[in-house]
Amino acid sequence: MSQVAFEFGFSELRGRETQKLNALATLLKERVALTLGIVGKADRQMDRAAIMGESSQKIPADEDSVTEDKPPEEPVTDQVVNDVLEKLAQRRAATVSHYMIEQAGIDAARIHVQPVQINDEPSDEKGGVEFSLSVK
Repeated sequence: MSQVAFEFGFSELRGRETQKLNALATLLKERVALTLGIVGKADRQMDRAAIMGESSQKIPADEDSVTEDKPPEEPVTDQVVNDVLEKLAQRRAATVSHYMIEQAGIDAARIHVQPVQINDEPSDEKGGVEFSLSVK
C-alpha cells in the first residue's frame, strides 16, 4: 500500500483506491507521530497517450511524421507535454491530499506534498501517487 493508482490521463479517485486511503488514514490516526509524504506521478508515454487520445501501443517515435490522408496538426512540443504531465501529477497529489484532509480527517500539517515525478520508462502500472511515512 505504498501508492494509489489512477487511470492513465486522469486524476479522479476510484472506489478501491479510496479504500486504500481510508486504511492509510486509520494508520495515521493510530500513530499520531507519523507524517505523510505525497508524490504525484505521471507516465510520459502512457499518460501522454491517454491525454492525446492516442493508442498507448503505437506512439510514433517521430512526432513530425504525417500520414498522407491526414493534414499536419498543431505540433505538440516536448515542453507542452512536460507541462501537461506535470499538472496531471500535481492534480493527482492534490486529489489525495484533499481526500486525506477533507474526507479522512487527517490534520493538514501532517501531510507534505513533494515535487512531482514524471516517469520516462513506460510501466504496466497505472499512473499514481506514491506515499512515504516519516516520524515528526
